[in-house]
Amino acid sequence: MVRNDTIITRNLTAPRIPIMAQNWGLRGLNQSFKTQHHAVYPAVDCSQAKLPQPFVVCVVGASRGIGAGIAISYAKAGVTGLVLASRRVSGLEETAVECSKLNPNVQIEIVSCDITSAESVSGLADHVKTAFGGRLDVVAVNSGYSGPVALKLDEADPIAFQQAINVNYVGTFLCAKYVIPILMATSDGAKGFIGVSSLASLIVRGPIASSQYCVSKAAQLKLLEHIHEQYFSEGLKTFAVHPGAVASEMAQDSAPKEFLPHLIDDAELCGAICVWLTQSNDRHWLSGRLISANWDIHELSGMREQIEMKDLLKLGLFGPEQDAQQPTMEAQPHTSDSKSTSQLPPEALSLATRLFDFARQGKTAELQQYVSAGIPVNLTNHKGDTLLMLSAYYGNLDTVNMLLERGADTNVLNERGQSPIAGAVFKGYFEIVKAMHEKGADLRAGQPNAIDSAKMFRREDMLRLFGVDEEVAG
Repeated sequence: MVRNDTIITRNLTAPRIPIMAQNWGLRGLNQSFKTQHHAVYPAVDCSQAKLPQPFVVCVVGASRGIGAGIAISYAKAGVTGLVLASRRVSGLEETAVECSKLNPNVQIEIVSCDITSAESVSGLADHVKTAFGGRLDVVAVNSGYSGPVALKLDEADPIAFQQAINVNYVGTFLCAKYVIPILMATSDGAKGFIGVSSLASLIVRGPIASSQYCVSKAAQLKLLEHIHEQYFSEGLKTFAVHPGAVASEMAQDSAPKEFLPHLIDDAELCGAICVWLTQSNDRHWLSGRLISANWDIHELSGMREQIEMKDLLKLGLFGPEQDAQQPTMEAQPHTSDSKSTSQLPPEALSLATRLFDFARQGKTAELQQYVSAGIPVNLTNHKGDTLLMLSAYYGNLDTVNMLLERGADTNVLNERGQSPIAGAVFKGYFEIVKAMHEKGADLRAGQPNAIDSAKMFRREDMLRLFGVDEEVAG
C-alpha cells in the first residue's frame, strides 16, 4: 500500500545511483540540478493544490506502486472523478479505498483493462465517456513492463522483449488513440496526457542497460513527442515524467541485487509532479519534453528560457557543436547565402520567449501590442522560425492575418528549409494557406515547397488554389 504521509522529509545523503551512472548514457543530465528530491516536498504538496472543478483523471496502471501514487496524489488535490484501470482489479480496489479516505467526495470508477489490447483500451474509453458524461481532464499512462535484465541480446527472451514493446510502446499508443479524443472533446478541460517515462530511455550501458526495457521506453518517449507535435496546437499538453528510482514491484523483480539499495524514491513523488504539471496551463512549455520527478521544480522553472531556446529535454541526435543561435531581429530570406546580422541582447531573451509563445498559442491581441510598440514583425527564434511560421503551423488564423497586415515576410525559411506556407499546407490549414497565398507567398520556396507538400498530402483544394489542379490526377 502506498503511504498516506502528507510530507515526507528524507536525507539527501541517502544512497544514490553511483556517479558512474552518468556514463551509462545520461550525459550528466541530473547534474544540472543542485537539488534532487526523493519524496514529496512543500512546493508540490498535493493537499495544498487547487484543481479546477470538476476535474476527472484516468490512471492506467493504478493497481499499485507509482500508478496508485498518481491516483492518491490527485485525490489529495481534490479531483472530482477518478477512473482507475489495470489488469488487476483487486489492486485497483485497494487504491480506490485509499483515495476515498483522502477525498470522500470523489467518484471512482474501476475498469479492468489490458493496455496491450486495442479492444480493451477502446472499452476503457467507452467507460470513461459514460461514467462522467464525456468529461476527461487528464490521463496518466503508467503501465510498464521490464522483464528480466538481459545485458546482451543473445541472452534476451524474445517473448519478454516483445512484451516490453507491447506494454511500454504500443500500450501508450493505444491509450493515445482511444482516449485523446475524449480529452479534446472536453472543451474546458485541462487536456493533459502523461506518460510515465524513464531516464532508462537514455541508458545504453551499465548494469541495468536491458535493451528490451530501455529501447521500448525510448520508443514511448519519442511517441510522446509526436503526440505533442500533433495535438499541442489544439490545446493538448503531453508530458513524459521519469518517476525516480522507486522500489516498485516491477523494479524489485527485475533490477540486479546490487541496484536495489538505490531504489529510494517515494511512489507519490511522481504523482505530485503530475498534479503540478496539470493543475494549470502554466506548465505548457514542458509539453513534449521529459522531466524527472526528482528535479526541483523551482530550478526547472528557472531554466525555462534555456530549455525553450535550445529545445532541450528531448530525445535527439547530437551533431558537431555549432555556435549557439539566439533569436534574431531580422528575417532570413530564402536565398542560401543569407545570414543574420542582428542578435537580441541576453536581457531580451525572456521577452522573446513570451512572444513566440503568443504566436504558438494564438494570443493575437497580446502579440499585436508588442509588434505595434516596435518589436520586429519578422522576429526569428534559434531554429529560424518566425512569428508567422509559428502562428501558421499552429493554426492561428487571426494571428497570421495580423502579422501579414503588418508586413510579415511570407518567404522566410527556417533552419530545416521550411516556409510558413508549406508548414500550413502540411497541417492542412486552408484559410491560412489562402491568406499567405494572397500576400504573394512563394509557392516554390523551400524543401519540400508548398506545391510539393500539397501533392504529397493530397491537398486538392490547395492545389486548385495554387492553379495546379491539373497535376492532381497526374
